[in-house]
Amino acid sequence: MTIKEHNKHDILVLIFILTFIFLNILSSPLLSKVFFISNDQKDVNLIKTSNTSLKIVTTLTIIEDVVENIVGKDVPVIVSGTEDPHSYEPTSSEISALADADVIFRMGVASLEPWWRTDWEDAIVISLIEPGMLKVDPLLGFKNPHVWMDPNNVKNFTLRVNETLCSLEPIQANRLIFSNNTSNFINILDNLTNEIINARKNFIGLKVVVSHPAFFYFFSENLLNITRVAAIEKGEGKEPSAIDIANVIRLMEREDCHLIVTNPQHSLENVYEIARETNSRIALLTPLLNVVVNWNGKTMSIDTYKGLIEYDLWALAHPIEVPEVIELWGVFLVLIVLILVVLIIFIYIRKKPKE
Repeated sequence: MTIKEHNKHDILVLIFILTFIFLNILSSPLLSKVFFISNDQKDVNLIKTSNTSLKIVTTLTIIEDVVENIVGKDVPVIVSGTEDPHSYEPTSSEISALADADVIFRMGVASLEPWWRTDWEDAIVISLIEPGMLKVDPLLGFKNPHVWMDPNNVKNFTLRVNETLCSLEPIQANRLIFSNNTSNFINILDNLTNEIINARKNFIGLKVVVSHPAFFYFFSENLLNITRVAAIEKGEGKEPSAIDIANVIRLMEREDCHLIVTNPQHSLENVYEIARETNSRIALLTPLLNVVVNWNGKTMSIDTYKGLIEYDLWALAHPIEVPEVIELWGVFLVLIVLILVVLIIFIYIRKKPKE
């Protein structure tokens, strides 16, 4: 082997070693969401596609999925799922879409859509959350808006959307498609309710602390019947104080609670702190769609309501350990050091005197 070939061999070996180290760093739980995203395809249902020309806009991904299951085609959504709906601000193009819409489907609760403006109500605006769906959350002291975590409420959404669209759609063939698709989706929702009730036996006696009260209806007595000991966040935008966190820790110790339920839309800093103090595990559930999760070893996007419920059931049964204390800047520092090492070795090899 010549000196030139030997140098090339050394460089290739070095690159292989560093690549192996780099890939191992990227495979860590801390960075998986930052560097690796793959999209799971939507469930294949018996959805038929309509050719409706109605301009339909939805505010949240849950409503988007309901409407798409009925009309059989994509519809615009304002809050895509990766953002926090409680604090989102629409873009100029989204505002234009709302202004031009024939019909807008929204939740109709101010805390979920604080960006809503009444001047968009030139269109037909349908609020899907009815007063009877809202129940007072004892951890909050006021009515919890996350009603879609109960499939029975989503059934009511579905029937209301179908009724509205059929009243607006001028083409009979499209109305028939809406109604048939609605029946299929109602069957899916009934099956989801049965899945939740059948899973209840796996969580008998379970006590949890929630980072955000998004799963009040999912954990309710008529579905999973899981006891929520405390909420880390008492309300939207209300960051817990040091005293609040200390109180949660004492309560968990007294109640012998060792599971924290959280979701990707909120910071994990307080969750990790409490979990380490109480030797607890973490169940990472999601109340919204289009969120990247690790499901049974696969990284995928939850983009259907059916997938959301089934993933949340799985995630609740498969909590994770608290990750090791490591700051993101520390990982990038390691990468910078590796790059410098490569450059130094490369320069050394290039300048090494020939034998």
